[in-house]
Parts: sequence; structure tokens; C-alpha cells
Amino acid sequence: MELRSGKCMRRATFVTDEPQFEPSGPSAIEAALPDDVLMRVFQQLERQGDWEALSLVSKRWRRLAAGACTKLHVTRRAGGQRMTQVLRRFGPGLHTLYLSSAPFVRDSDLRTLPLLCPNLTSIYLSWQDSFSDAGLSALAQACGPRLLELGLSRCQGLSFHGIAAACQYLPNLRFLDLSHVLGKAKVLAVQPCALAAFTVKLPSVSSEDGGAGGSGGDDSGGNDSGGKDSGGESSSEGAYYKSGPPFSEFLSHRLMVECEYDSWGNEFRFGYSLLDAEANGAESSKPGGAGGAKKGGGAKEGLGDIDSAVASIAHSCKQLQTLLLKDCSALCELSDHGLDGVASGQCAQTLTTLDLSFCENVTDAGLLNVAKHCPKLTELSLACISVGEKVTSAGLGQVLKQCTGLTELDLSGNMLGPQWFVQLGLHSKTLVKLNLNRCKSEPEQPYLPVWKMCLKGPAKFTLTHLNLMECTGLEDLGLGMLAVSCISLKVLKISGCLEVTDRGLLELGKFRGGQMEELVIRGAGVGNTGRDSFQSGAPWPKLHSLAVSQCEWMEDESLQSIALHCSALTFLEAGDCFDASGLGFSHILDKCTKLEKLMLYQIPNIDTLEPGPPCHRLRELDVSGCSLKAGPLRTLAERCPNLENVDISGNRHLEREGLLAMVVGCKGLAVLDIQDCPKLTDKAINLALEASTSLRKVFVTRIKLSQRLEKLGLRKGCKVRGC
Repeated sequence: MELRSGKCMRRATFVTDEPQFEPSGPSAIEAALPDDVLMRVFQQLERQGDWEALSLVSKRWRRLAAGACTKLHVTRRAGGQRMTQVLRRFGPGLHTLYLSSAPFVRDSDLRTLPLLCPNLTSIYLSWQDSFSDAGLSALAQACGPRLLELGLSRCQGLSFHGIAAACQYLPNLRFLDLSHVLGKAKVLAVQPCALAAFTVKLPSVSSEDGGAGGSGGDDSGGNDSGGKDSGGESSSEGAYYKSGPPFSEFLSHRLMVECEYDSWGNEFRFGYSLLDAEANGAESSKPGGAGGAKKGGGAKEGLGDIDSAVASIAHSCKQLQTLLLKDCSALCELSDHGLDGVASGQCAQTLTTLDLSFCENVTDAGLLNVAKHCPKLTELSLACISVGEKVTSAGLGQVLKQCTGLTELDLSGNMLGPQWFVQLGLHSKTLVKLNLNRCKSEPEQPYLPVWKMCLKGPAKFTLTHLNLMECTGLEDLGLGMLAVSCISLKVLKISGCLEVTDRGLLELGKFRGGQMEELVIRGAGVGNTGRDSFQSGAPWPKLHSLAVSQCEWMEDESLQSIALHCSALTFLEAGDCFDASGLGFSHILDKCTKLEKLMLYQIPNIDTLEPGPPCHRLRELDVSGCSLKAGPLRTLAERCPNLENVDISGNRHLEREGLLAMVVGCKGLAVLDIQDCPKLTDKAINLALEASTSLRKVFVTRIKLSQRLEKLGLRKGCKVRGC
């Protein structure tokens, strides 16, 4: 330092023994970690709220977050201008964008999307019906060859011709999801209230294919576009009933609606038939029918033709690997003509995954053509198709012969006989995973003969994953035969099989207990022998995931058997076992020291917990519907100190002392569900929020949610939500 006199004065230094200040929190991280390390940490995030929180820490973090954000899930609150602001901030580095939860994505949003996200390669627009073919075409033209993945599941504002036209600009597309797309017609210009009739098919009436709609007719103008008479009359076969204008005012789309029970027998499946009010004599066919639009009708040529659209997509997208066509329909459902287009398209040499679930017009010829020309096909879904009429067991055998690399097959929701499993066993050379959920046996067969597929053939050695959820035709003998024949079985899932008891489980453990990794048995008769449930010649050393919920015979002895023979478990679900108590809960915590997630919901007899060794790995616990009071909850917090997610909802004995014991004892508790706890007061919840330093989400009964709780939660950095 130079003084006015021209003399220099040295800077004085002071040496003290006091410790120097060191930055902590984000400041310490900023000082210690370089940019590339921070960006790699940031790239593990996906949610919009997490990225926005990062950008508020500091200017450096804001700059790094803008460049590190490659995958983003836009939330429901980010709609319109808010979504534009988010994409303007994080868009330059985005590669994958999920807009399934964003409200009202319109054509204007899709036009500006490529400008805000110039490096976008994957976009998912599921459950959006506010944009049309024009917006999708603009997005495809702007993205062009760089777009690799496109999800359009349940986008009801699109037509199949519009989708096919957009795919002409996407030659490098590898993933396309058209599940549940119904192909809305772009030429319909009538108002919603102008729809005068819709057809409803009742589940008690025969569901044969054919003309039954009553939606096409001699008059299609004004308020009478549904046929000669749109009153309350039934159609020719008595399976369809038409409703008049009062119901049409509730429809947001200018479409004919048809609903029926699907092949699973317990869910409604909705299909839409197009209704052209501008043309005279417009005709609509039922989505499940084999016909389609009649040539003499008023529908324009090629309108909603899914076969021609799928063929065009197969020729345009040369690198397509995954094509999902589950339950998509237009004037007629997908047929062999569409599959012929896939087989002859340029994507046939690259296609690996094909989903044809609910495509009831597909036959053996179409499937065989695809199998011959798609050598790389590894995953095929044929759930809920026309088994026996159009797709036969012999045809499936020929398809499996041609698909030499097929590893995953889905036949869920079909009625299968013994010949089907024989064909599966003989011709499945590389089959690893087989889904038979909700399958039923033929009327003359009392049980589902699944084990026959592994008696002979290569499937005996390759099959490792078998799903039999909601297969009522399975019993102990079949499970035992399955355990003997499936040499490589590692994952088994069954449910709704009341005939499966401890006897079948013992056979499974005797032959495959040493190699099983995941086992799901829901709604079965397991537990009828108590302590002998999981006893076998050897323990289950590799079993890491077990679910035995909704088993009425499960008691404390069964839980003790699980604890003794399945010590490697990381996930256990044993809900709705009304005869179990706190003793079985204590056994599980004593022996299963590797548990990370435990679900013992809806067991009202769990009201005590014995002291024991701590279970340090347990992070998530569900004891909803149990009767734990303050003492057992304090013991639980001592035995499981590292809990992060706890659900104790529906506890009618939970009071302030028990809640505070959980919050104070579990230092890292982040998510807490305390709904439907009548003895909890507003003051008790306030004390819990004040005592905790780690809570981030608290779910309470909506009637107890007050502004005071919300403000206190915000001040503590915790979201208090009413449900």
C-alpha cells in the first residue's frame, strides 16, 4: 500500500489461535466439488420440483442445473405459460421429456417445443387429448431424424392418418406407443350436443362379432345421426341399447361409444366408433367386429383405417424397435393387413417388441407372417385375443418356431387348453418370461395344466419368470408338477388360487427353494399348516422378495416360518392376515435383518411389539390398519431407527405420544401417512412437525387440514397434504 508521502507500508498480519470460519452446507459443496461432479449428481434427478429447487440455491447451481437437466417430468401444475417458463429454463439440455401429467398440452405448445428443447430425442404425451394432428405434425417436422422415442398412449385427439403422416418425418424413430389410441376423425365438425345416440353392450348378453350397433342408418343429419330411431329401442340382436339426446350432451368427443366387459371379466373396455355427420348414411362398425366401414356408407375412404396407417408407419420408421398397439381401434380393429404391412416394412429387420393385446381380428396367418420377417423379435404380447377362433395352438407353435430369439410372451386373459401348453413347451427355444395372468382353463378342464409346457422341450430349461396372477384354475398338484418340471424357475407370481395351500408350497420349496428369488402368493390357502409353511429340505437362501397377502390362514406360526427359512428377504408383504399379531411381527424383525421394505397392513391384532435387535436396513414400513399404541411405537422406533417412509394410517389408537415417539425416534423420517387416525388432534400434528427436522411430506385426513398446519409445514420445509 502506498501512502501520500510516497512511502510504502506493508500490510500487517495477525496470527491468532482462534479457528477460522469454514463454509458449511451448499457453500462447502460448491467449494469442494468441481462442475463436472456436480452435474453428474444433478443428472440423477427427473422431477420438475427438484430441478427448480436446485436452481434456487446459487447462481452457479442455476447455471449447472440448466445444462445438466437431460430428463424432466413436467408436473400437473405446470400448464400453459408456466410450462413455457420451465422449458425455457431447462430446455437447452433436455433429451427426454414427459408431459403425461402436464394439463392441456395444445398444438401451440407442440409447435414451440422444438424451439425451447433443441436437443430433444424422447417425448411422451400420454393421456393428452387437447392437441390434434396439426400439432403432432409440426412437432415431427421440427424434430425430424433426431427424435427416437414417441409416446402417444390414450391421446384421443389424433387420427391414425395424422399419426402416419407425422411418422414420415421420423425415419430414426425407435419407440412408438399407440396403446388405447382410438383414432378420432378430423373431418367431424358437428357439435357435441348433436350426437343423438350411443350404443352400450351389456355383459349378460352374447358378445358375438357382427353388425349390432344401430349407429349407421338412413339418416345422419341434425340430432338423428344414429339410425332410423335413436330412442330407447334395442338393436336387432338385443345386445345394444341406444340412448337419446340427454346422454349425448355429456360426451366431449363427437364419437359413438361402446363399452363391454373384456376377456378378464371384471373390467369395462371402452371403444369408440366414428360418426360422420356431414355425409349421408354414415356407417360405424363395432370395434370388436371383423367388418369395418361399409363401402356404401358416408365415411370417407381410408378414414380411421388402422391397417393402412400401421403399414405406413412401418415403411416410414426404418429403425423402429418397439411398436405398442394395445387396444387401438378406429372404424375397424387391427387385422392381418396391418401385420402384413409391418412384415413388409423397412422396420421388420429391427423390430424387437410388438404388443397386439386386445387385437381380436388378428389371425394365425398375420402372426406367422410377422414371425417370418422379423428375425429380431424378442417380446410379443397377445393378451385378450380371439383364441381358438382366429389364433389356434398350432398357429402359435408355428410362430414360436419362427421366432428363434423370443424371450418374453404374454398370453394373459385367454382361455387355454392343454394343447397350448404342449406347443409352448416344444417350440419355445429361448423363452425366459411367460405371462398367463387371468388365464382360464377350458370348460372340460378342471385346472389350468401349466406344468405340461415344461415336461418336454427346451422351455424346461429356459423359463425363469412365470406370472399366473388371477388364475383360478391352479391347485397343489399343478404347482408341485410345475416345481418338478421347471428346472430354471426363479420368479413365480400367483394369486386368486384358493386351492394352493401349504402342501403345494412345500413341494415348490423342496424342488426349487434353493434358487427362487421372487415369490408372490396372494389370495391363496397358504398358511393352513402354520409353522410348516416354508419348511423344506433346504431353506430359501436366495429369496429376496415375498408377498403372501390376503391369505386367510396366515398366523404367527406362518410368519415365524418365514422368518426362520427366508432370512435373505429385502421385501416382505403380508397384509390382510387377520389371525397374525405382534408376536409374528417381532419374529420378522428378529430374523430378517436385511429387510428394506415391510408391509403388514390391515392386521388389527398387531398391537404389541417385543424388544429385540435393531433392523438398520429397514427404510419403508406399512402398518396401516394396525392397532399399535404409544409403547409399541416407541419400541418400533428403537428397533428401526433408519425408517424414511412410514404409513400408520387407519390406526384408531394412535395418539400424541405414539406420534411423537415415531417422529423423534426415526431421525431420517421423510414421509409420514397418518390419515384416518381419529384420536390425533391438530395440536399433536403441530408438535410432530416442530419436533422433526427431516419430514418432507405428511398425509393427513382432509378434514383436519388447516391453514395453520400448511403454514407450519412450509416453514419447516414439509408439505402437509389432505387426502
